[in-house]
Formats: sequence, structure tokens, C-alpha cells
Amino acid sequence: MRSTVTDSKQSWISAARSLWLWIPPALLSLYIKQVLLVQDRGFRIAARALGRIERTRIVPALTTESGLTFLEKASFYRADLLLTCFAIPMTLLVIARFLAPRWRFCFVLVCSALTFLILVVQLRAQSLVGCFLSYDMLWKALHWAGDSANRSRRI
Repeated sequence: MRSTVTDSKQSWISAARSLWLWIPPALLSLYIKQVLLVQDRGFRIAARALGRIERTRIVPALTTESGLTFLEKASFYRADLLLTCFAIPMTLLVIARFLAPRWRFCFVLVCSALTFLILVVQLRAQSLVGCFLSYDMLWKALHWAGDSANRSRRI
């Protein structure tokens, strides 16, 4: 009885060790949210919708504040923090717990790398085009990249 409890506890600990791989995609998703809210004036638009007055400081460097408090700004990140710091890591933990020990690291690594890659592509699209790519467009771009690579090999 004692060994099964120890083995079960050890497998949860082993599964939790691989979760550090989720940190880069989680941080990148929060950075993307920050970019959208600051550069696209999301805070200022929300402040105007709430009837807040914007303050402009002319003396230091023409900065404009949104009129929202720190806690109001932090509330924009509530769902992102819940998803990236709790829901997805817990899901990865449960799945990794029931995988064979040699597959745990690989599974979390692949999930994290694919998520990070998609987020980087979406951030780049946001900076170039001004909007995110649909997943259909992303899928077509991947097929086009594969087809053009195959065509260049044939030539």
C-alpha cells in the first residue's frame, strides 16, 4: 500500500517537473495582450467608454494616461492569467501524469513549442497587417510553404 501511494505521488511530481516548458508560451501570450492593449490604445478606448477623462502630461514627454487605475488595467488580464497560468498547466499536468515517463517531457515540449510558434506568427501578423491570421489562413500558408519547398527541390 505504501509503495503505490509513493509511486502515485512520484508520478505527479515527475509530471509537474515538465510544466516549466509552458512558461515561454504563457509569457508570450501575456506580452501579446499587453501589445494589443497599449499600442492599439485598448486602455484608452475602455476609459472613454467608461467616461473617464484622459490626462496628458506635456512636461516630461507628451505621455497620455488612460484614466484607469492599476487594478482596472489588471482586470483586462484576468481571463488570460486564468487560462495561461492555471487551466492549461493543470490540463497538461493531468495528461502528462498519465503518460509514460519518457513521453511526458516530449508531450509538453511539443505542445509548448507549437503554441509558441503560433503565437509568434500571430504577433508578427498583428504587427505587419494589423490583425491576426485565421487558422484557415495559417493552415493554407503552411501548405503553401510545404508545396513551394517541394517545387524548389524538383528544379
